[in-house]
Amino acid sequence: MPMLGARKCGTCNHAHTDLAATPSAQGDSHAHRGRPHEGVQTMRPSGWQSTTRLNLDSVMHVCQTVSEHLIERGSGSVINMASAVAITSMKDMTHYVAAKAAVIGFTKSLALEWAAHGIRVNCMSPGWTATDMTSVEMRDPDRRKEIAAQVPLGRWASPQEMAAPAVFLASDAASYITGHNLYPVACCAWRIPFPAAACPTAKQARHRPRPRRERRRAHSIGAGTCCTAFLLICSAIRSAVRWAA
Repeated sequence: MPMLGARKCGTCNHAHTDLAATPSAQGDSHAHRGRPHEGVQTMRPSGWQSTTRLNLDSVMHVCQTVSEHLIERGSGSVINMASAVAITSMKDMTHYVAAKAAVIGFTKSLALEWAAHGIRVNCMSPGWTATDMTSVEMRDPDRRKEIAAQVPLGRWASPQEMAAPAVFLASDAASYITGHNLYPVACCAWRIPFPAAACPTAKQARHRPRPRRERRRAHSIGAGTCCTAFLLICSAIRSAVRWAA
């Protein structure tokens, strides 16, 4: 688990936070490097605890340590790091997915808590990025191509492409954004690999006959949506006419 320590800065006389990875943290199960797939049935409590400590508890400890300094200053921008799998999920990685999903919830709640102090709290959920953490997958040509095929742009992200959104969230350009989870994964609907038998192709789905009841329901929903949109447009026009008069 990362070790935290507060130190006094000789320049600005404020407390700063040091985050140091100890040897035990660097070799902590492989939850950080490689993240082996492990099902719930075979998962040991120590594996669950080490993953949540590394990916969730550390976020809370860092935020708690810097809270006094940020609140005293009356401003600040906190960016927590979640993961795309917190949204898309992934098989046999329940411990990691749960921890990263909790980071998103933690971020949204903390944003409400610190908003009155002028502190913005956001998080990012990166997709597959070429870093040391994903070196195991990068060294396997077949696995690397398989992952790239899941991404609409057909390639892995570079660290610079993840750094740019973080700079945006930290800058004044995002001064009105808090409690947001930025999802830079090349597409808002990241494709998740499923067995071929369970995932029909687009052509199969297009030509698959739907039951009559399902077709009637789809038509009813479509008609209801059109009626609702028409009424909203009429209401907007009526309001504009009254305002002009």
